[in-house]
Amino acid sequence: MRFTLSGVLWLIILPTVLYLMKDTSPRDFVDLIRLNSGQITSRTILTGLTISISFFISVVLTAILLGVYTSDFYLLTSPDYENGLGWFIFIFALIPGIWEEVVFRGIIFTFLVAKCSVRKAILFDALLFSFFHIFNYILLDQDLLSVLLQSIAAIPVGISLAYLVLSRDSILPAIMVHYSIDVTLFICGFIFNLSNDNSASIFALVSLLILPPLLIILFTRILENKDLDESTNF
Repeated sequence: MRFTLSGVLWLIILPTVLYLMKDTSPRDFVDLIRLNSGQITSRTILTGLTISISFFISVVLTAILLGVYTSDFYLLTSPDYENGLGWFIFIFALIPGIWEEVVFRGIIFTFLVAKCSVRKAILFDALLFSFFHIFNYILLDQDLLSVLLQSIAAIPVGISLAYLVLSRDSILPAIMVHYSIDVTLFICGFIFNLSNDNSASIFALVSLLILPPLLIILFTRILENKDLDESTNF
């Protein structure tokens, strides 16, 4: 079913890809969606790492403050989950991290920017990103409440990731941050005790709706100002 979800995504973006590649060479297309190796610099990597690590630390601190943190990782190797291959999430999470960012912040966002203002493109891209998460309920049979929360959170996260891509002129930091969010929140579902409804609700609100966009925009602005100061001093 996960591959079916990828197929649905292909049906969504294929017409866009064909449109963007009209009269465009493959190399220019890669540049267009900010995936060129020349756009992968130490600063883009630093940005992605800084936000990713900060998010993980912030989520753990939030769990500790709410009293839901545990240090039991047994489910990652438990035969009751994915035949004992729970640790495979560190590899599997690369798929949405790379694939969804290439599609939404690379291809679709580039198409939207060519058709409307940057602000509208960012908003429409985030709304499409949010709508796409509904397929987690339709095709992957995930819990409806969880999917609705994912879809709501995808809007501010999508907006902030688009801002990050524009700021760094590369989708690499967005891929890194997306991967970090997926892995961190997946692990949280196993090592944190979320049996208390109030604690679970607060944790979900903070870790999904508040921390990701806040940290993405905060550190992007900080690094932008640092770049500006360095260029001014130079």
